[in-house]
Amino acid sequence: MQNKNTYKNISIDGPAASGKTTLGEELALRINYKFLDTGLMYRFVAFRSLLDGIDVNNEKAIVDISNNIDISSFDLQKGEVYFQGKKVTASLKERNIDSTVSLIAKYSLVRKILVNHQRQIALNNNLVMVGRDIGTVVLPEADHKFFITATPEIRAKRRFKDLLFLNNLSYEEILYDIKKRDSIDISRKNSPLIPAKDAIVIDTSEMSFDISVIEIMKFLEVL
Repeated sequence: MQNKNTYKNISIDGPAASGKTTLGEELALRINYKFLDTGLMYRFVAFRSLLDGIDVNNEKAIVDISNNIDISSFDLQKGEVYFQGKKVTASLKERNIDSTVSLIAKYSLVRKILVNHQRQIALNNNLVMVGRDIGTVVLPEADHKFFITATPEIRAKRRFKDLLFLNNLSYEEILYDIKKRDSIDISRKNSPLIPAKDAIVIDTSEMSFDISVIEIMKFLEVL
């Protein structure tokens, strides 16, 4: 269990492409909190494993990468990630990372190491933290907990629109990837993707971005 936190933390969980990251970024901006997308930590480990030519099945090597993460690589103001002085955020969102990150996230020791990193950041900042197990595992005592969701079809349409000019993936391929990721995340033994018992669940399938932000904001004491 984490130590008593004197800072305020907000957890936002949800499946892939649910919009939780953009909502979290906007929320942090509006209430002047720092922001951490924990998924980028797992993606950074995947990125380093691919960069170093490490087999994703080599658990020990993946654990070593996780242990050696430099927290200062994650910019809590701009949401960017750096490696050797260069911004690598866009590279962390490529499809080869997508296909690797869920496998890496299944390693219990990797999750334990990254959760410790995440809790340390939360102990030192007023923070909006986004991920898949924030309210259930990482910050079970967060001041506010949200679970953002939408149907797989809606999430695939949103991601297809976002990626339209970046790659040649079809809507059907994106939908397949999302459903596959959902299956892995929901069924994994360690920290499965489920809402915290006290989380506010918000289905954004029929909501615009602005309405979704307003829906979250109305639950916060800052209004």
